[in-house]
Amino acid sequence: TVTGINQNPSADIIEPLASDTIYAGSTHVFFKGKGLDGDGVFPSELACSSLSWKSSNANDTLGTGCGFDTVFQSNGQRTISLTATDAHGAKGTDSVTINVQALPPSGPPVVTMTTPAADTQFDAGAKVRLAYLFSDPGATPTSTYTVVWSIKTLPSGTAQIITPQTCQSLRGSYACFIPSDYGYGNNGVKFVELKLSITDPEALTGTDSVQIGIGLVP
Repeated sequence: TVTGINQNPSADIIEPLASDTIYAGSTHVFFKGKGLDGDGVFPSELACSSLSWKSSNANDTLGTGCGFDTVFQSNGQRTISLTATDAHGAKGTDSVTINVQALPPSGPPVVTMTTPAADTQFDAGAKVRLAYLFSDPGATPTSTYTVVWSIKTLPSGTAQIITPQTCQSLRGSYACFIPSDYGYGNNGVKFVELKLSITDPEALTGTDSVQIGIGLVP
């Protein structure tokens, strides 16, 4: 008789971070996480349906799964917990403590790049989707913004300004860029920083950036 021992899975909160600036009623907070099942020779990623999120503030409404965004409606510190549950009911948890602040009368935009995700890899000819969320203290209905995307090879490349183009999919059009248009090829993988800067009418700028890979291994 052989009795297998089920190992608890692990949970990992990728976003939000404890250092994030979050304003109540304004900032779109992006949640991203994953769960890994430790059984077998190599850990395997759990389905998004096995991930559940909870806030220590009972009034917060959080989604489920690998990724979603929400807006917190009240100020104060709260602990966000992610629970991953495997097929046998075993659980793993991770948590992060964040602070939600009152929206100040003025300040730079708070920017969250939602697509592409950090540490993803693309063919040089891929149409890379560009998407973001932001909030701006002191914004008015007539506020206009300057949005600038840039890309540079790590660790010390020169930044190039990206001019987003419109790409099409079965779900409609979306903003994108093609890495080969900026000199990237498939002769190996290059790690780059993709950066988004948004400047408000007060000339205050908020930024967000991710590291991604571009190219293929020959």
